[in-house]
Amino acid sequence: EAMEKDKLYLDPELNLNKVAAHTSVAAKLISSFLNQHHGMSFNDFVNGYRVREVCDRLTDPSLQYLTISGIAFESGFNSQATFQRAFKSYTGVSPRNFLARQYKKTA
Repeated sequence: EAMEKDKLYLDPELNLNKVAAHTSVAAKLISSFLNQHHGMSFNDFVNGYRVREVCDRLTDPSLQYLTISGIAFESGFNSQATFQRAFKSYTGVSPRNFLARQYKKTA
């Protein structure tokens, strides 16, 4: 809920302790839950939300004036390298290829 509703992932300095403080759930419990039930680290969990946000923004015609990097940073990423790696890991394509595919769909 903290991610979906409150969009904590937009904070580029988000960490496990901030989420724990926001939700009043122990950091160890959050980490354990993600590892055991979702098979992922906290950072991978957060980056999944960030990548979905980037995808939504990349396909929003009102945001076409922004660069891919600008959208990534507005979506919570604070490193270009992390953004590129996470985006390709979650979507299977680079951000540029993702965008090119979107243009082909609308053309």
